[in-house]
Amino acid sequence: MKNTLLVFLFVILLNPHLLANNKAGEESQSAGYYVYLGEGDELLMNVQIWGQVKSSGLYSLPENSDIATLISLAGGPTEHADLSGIKIVRKGIEKDSLFTVNLKKSMLGGEKEKTLLKPGDIIEIMPSKFHSFSNFVRFITQVTMVVAIYYQIFGQ
Repeated sequence: MKNTLLVFLFVILLNPHLLANNKAGEESQSAGYYVYLGEGDELLMNVQIWGQVKSSGLYSLPENSDIATLISLAGGPTEHADLSGIKIVRKGIEKDSLFTVNLKKSMLGGEKEKTLLKPGDIIEIMPSKFHSFSNFVRFITQVTMVVAIYYQIFGQ
């Protein structure tokens, strides 16, 4: 009986659906492919966005689009997004380059050219440090609960 109860508690506490960050009634949208046509015969470029946006995926956008436009088309940032450390992987002829953009500073400081997208860019919106820390604390709490229940059941 004790082993069955212990297995049941492990299944309940470590269920990935219980660890999800979605609020009640809020659905997480899966990645997809989205095409937004420009005016006339504009060329479109493919860019990808991952991480803390509502609809990550591959987007076809008109040239001269910027990161703010892409984030808006992706449904906006989640409440856990860190817009001060957006990572961009840019495809190069010989090698790819990785750089970080502070969207708030770039938009307010008039450095909009830093936020312009190029064909093949991969944008990753990272979670805030507070969000990462709270996930760590949640995990430690669950492990502590399992250990405490184990000692309650087996009386060590």
